[in-house]
Amino acid sequence: MAAALRQATAAAHRTIEALPLSRRLLAPDLTLDEYHDYLDRLTRLHQVLEPHLTTIVPSALRQRLGVRPRLAALRDDLARLGAKPAASHHIAPARLCAEQRPDCGVGAFYVLEGSTLGGHLIARRLRARFGAHFTATGALDPYGTEVGAHWRAFTLALDALEHEGRVARSLVLHGAMTTFGDIERTLSLATLDMGRARAQARKG
Repeated sequence: MAAALRQATAAAHRTIEALPLSRRLLAPDLTLDEYHDYLDRLTRLHQVLEPHLTTIVPSALRQRLGVRPRLAALRDDLARLGAKPAASHHIAPARLCAEQRPDCGVGAFYVLEGSTLGGHLIARRLRARFGAHFTATGALDPYGTEVGAHWRAFTLALDALEHEGRVARSLVLHGAMTTFGDIERTLSLATLDMGRARAQARKG
């Protein structure tokens, strides 16, 4: 199933990689403000998405997949940049599926865990840009040099779950595509819109 998901989501993955903010992460003149903006957007998304995933995907299934929450690491990274935690306003992920099946949550984890492969590369670029001492990369690169082994273990567990009849491929794909859509909308929001959201959050 992992191979089928990779093929089915390839276009969505390329769309996110082509977004201006995504491309700026690898730019040699990336600024700390731009990186802060990126982390802030992801934090706002994870503040809503992670509790939802915890609700619909049982703990035993999350442990079997080896998934790791990222919200705390995102907040830590923002703090390392000297930023206040993001407000929980104005970014609401789409409902993963009407039945709230764990299959859809597994699809979301496929996207979130897969992003650590690119996150490992981005973290190396950030350290090259801002110095080896730069440590605000815990959310992007939670597994470090073990990211490849972790991803292989995740995909093997995913394939085994389908083989055992524990998850339906169509629902896993639905969850993955919904999550790709959430990430695209989050990273596509205009900087002006994000500024307004922060101002409204402070007033609230």
